[in-house]
Amino acid sequence: MKVKNVIGGLLLIGLAVLLVIGDSSWLGWIHNIDFFTVFWAVLFVYAVVKRSFWTAVVFFAIVATDLNDSFHILTVNNLTLVIAIFLIAAGIAMIFNVQGKNDSGIREKYDVDASDVDIFNIFGTTTRYLHTKDIDMMSLFGTTKLYVNINDDLTTDYVDVDMLNAFGTTILYIPQSWNIDGDGVVSLFGSDNVYGTKNQTDAPSIRVQGLNLFGSVKIKRI
Repeated sequence: MKVKNVIGGLLLIGLAVLLVIGDSSWLGWIHNIDFFTVFWAVLFVYAVVKRSFWTAVVFFAIVATDLNDSFHILTVNNLTLVIAIFLIAAGIAMIFNVQGKNDSGIREKYDVDASDVDIFNIFGTTTRYLHTKDIDMMSLFGTTKLYVNINDDLTTDYVDVDMLNAFGTTILYIPQSWNIDGDGVVSLFGSDNVYGTKNQTDAPSIRVQGLNLFGSVKIKRI
């Protein structure tokens, strides 16, 4: 069994137990937590398990503001709280090099040595040329263009993309010969053309999964 499945299963079981015993007086606080707070908390845990840094930060900010509204933990308003959370996250990202620069510390056109890449775009436009096998990305109210390929030093025949796209556009550019595995993008009030196609049985594949809200996700062959 997979570790992430175990963690997710235990989380759901724990939530069920809390809901059942929520009438107990010593757990009366649970009634101040609505369904959406629990929903965002589950997504936060999932993002942590998937090691998707910026996605986890967004979900954490949503949960934090919900809890602050319910319990008045802090005296600051929610906008200040969200800004503070993102400033802290940006500081952590800078200290621990979350964005994944190469060994020289200078970002090249291709992230040749980055086997795992995290991408965060909000209210902007970003274009990245990636030699990688694992991409975690979040695009909010922006346009993200990713040119994806595989570095010869990476012994892999696939690239995994885990995404959250909301109110924006994400375009994945892949080589003509590549295959697309499955239909892993859930689009709510948005559009995508991510569906399984096979060009060559021995060609690399791209596997895209995630959530698309009020936006557009496209795969284009070049």
